[in-house]
Amino acid sequence: MTGKLNRKIVGALMKSYKQNHGMKADYSFFMKMELLDEYPLEKLLKANYTVKLKKSSIEITIPIRERAIERKNNVVTEYYFEAILLWGNPLDEKALRVEDVESELYTYDRARKNPCVLELDLPTKKVPWMCILKVGSMEGELRASHAKNYGLKVVAVGGM
Repeated sequence: MTGKLNRKIVGALMKSYKQNHGMKADYSFFMKMELLDEYPLEKLLKANYTVKLKKSSIEITIPIRERAIERKNNVVTEYYFEAILLWGNPLDEKALRVEDVESELYTYDRARKNPCVLELDLPTKKVPWMCILKVGSMEGELRASHAKNYGLKVVAVGGM
């Protein structure tokens, strides 16, 4: 983790800890946080995505249209999406849990009729959680090597 990202995460946790009068911390100050400052999600993802909270799950829908993802070079061949749900007490590393779901691979410059839908179950206990949307690229069979081919952004928080 870079020093800048580390300071950003610790700062957000400390703000929530202070807001909660030193009793607990949550993810409320993570909403819309870019986790890769040099490569914001919106510079990579050109399609408008929606985030829908359901009774017991969270759903992210992304239209797959031509040039939905900016192709950073000719080495990348396909792209994918991932939804990551981090939940639990952020002050207790043993209490943290991570769930994720990854899309199929999509070809650059090719639209699809159906959107990409990523859905994750929310925790059944009342615990803080955050959902991160990740965009990544492939170089043939391998994940892209350069950070410019990735975007990570917190798109929802809850459970507070």
